[in-house]
Amino acid sequence: MSDFIRINGLPVEHAEKAYSEGYYLEALQTLHGWLECKLRELLLMQRTKTDNHHEAWASAWDASNEFSLNNAAKVLLVIGVITENEHNRIKKFNRLRNNLVHKMFYDPYNENWKGVPYEEIEEAFKSGVLLSEEIEFKSGEVLSVNTL
Repeated sequence: MSDFIRINGLPVEHAEKAYSEGYYLEALQTLHGWLECKLRELLLMQRTKTDNHHEAWASAWDASNEFSLNNAAKVLLVIGVITENEHNRIKKFNRLRNNLVHKMFYDPYNENWKGVPYEEIEEAFKSGVLLSEEIEFKSGEVLSVNTL
């Protein structure tokens, strides 16, 4: 057994496998982490349009790791890389994921808590997969423009 754990392969595929095996929180957390990384990547790509100096780029890379999913999405909205609709969908996915994780540990006094409705998990998961694919496509578009 290794002292290190990492996702091998594509994160969306890992999330889909976890979801199909009933590991819903792992699936949602994987999508959240991947979407956050893709938003940071998209943000960094804006830097390459104006500055290819290695030291400046390295500094920007490190700084971008401090952006949360919501903060990266806000900056991308402000600079016009994502639309208001995309920004709202990202915020909704984040809110759904947070609510679902907290609901898993909900323990009301004097009530029999059945758990989280499957439909809520399914909605969050599907929206996370779709957002991940859309943001990855945007990154691909920026890459193709930057390499022309």
